Amino acid sequence: SLHEQARTQRLPFDAIASLGIHRAMVMAPPFITLVNRHPVLAQVGTWVFQYPPPDPFLRDDVIFVRPTADPAALRALYPDRTLYAMTYDLSADPPIRLELVEPSGSHPLEGR
Repeated sequence: SLHEQARTQRLPFDAIASLGIHRAMVMAPPFITLVNRHPVLAQVGTWVFQYPPPDPFLRDDVIFVRPTADPAALRALYPDRTLYAMTYDLSADPPIRLELVEPSGSHPLEGR
């Protein structure tokens, strides 16, 4: 149903909100990857394939970037934003994981 699709599409945003993440850039694989690989979400389906593009003036609180982006380049261009990596854990509920990407590497966040 449309309600289930809407709930599916909210999963990444709810995960970000639950951790209190603000003024951030999130390196994330395409949303459709999560939906296609997750057994329950695949049955629900979605019309969303990617995360939303950023506002042209970068006024968004959270900006999604490609998972292959260079963390050092992102930090140099956007020093006022915290960098996170989003991954999908199909065995978890919810199946979204976020890690703080520090200059020395990624670190799992407490609680998710």
